[in-house]
Amino acid sequence: QQGGTNTLARALRSIEEKYKGTPQWQEIHAEVSVYHDFELAPDLVERGYIRYDLFSEWDTPAWLYAFDFRVGLRHVDNPGYGGLGGRFEQSQKDPGVWADQWEDISTVVDFNPYTNELDSYWPQLRWVKMLQNDFAARAEWCVRDYENANHPPVVKLNHPNDLNAGIGEVIKLSGTATDPDGGSF
Repeated sequence: QQGGTNTLARALRSIEEKYKGTPQWQEIHAEVSVYHDFELAPDLVERGYIRYDLFSEWDTPAWLYAFDFRVGLRHVDNPGYGGLGGRFEQSQKDPGVWADQWEDISTVVDFNPYTNELDSYWPQLRWVKMLQNDFAARAEWCVRDYENANHPPVVKLNHPNDLNAGIGEVIKLSGTATDPDGGSF
């Protein structure tokens, strides 16, 4: 069964196969390229697209919590902290449910710096670029040996994960990061 992103990918490939090398290709390529550029591009609004028109499915956020990416977000410890799959609240009626919308949970929103508005999609969308890069690196692991593939940095705090502070109190964060591939940050 196909759907969502699989259908979109096949449709885009079919367009490329039909038009690449023709006089229309440059214009067609420019038009369809927005469908695989998942970053928030301001020119999309000018071209008539409504925000988030170009996303094809939304079941991925729940699936992402099955992975312990450990990118410092601590979503595994508490889905309310937020992670690659978004940020969730715990249901008071059913404490086993964490969701961004539920019977007793109003829609979770975060401030979107591109629109300067509270946005119910932003808790997940903020991570799309990082997530795409992470999956691209993991795909490389399938076809390259360790030395020739990119790996995530190793990040460590120089203090406990949880810090307490009062209103207006300044806290100092300290940590280190190393690149297992020997690169610089």
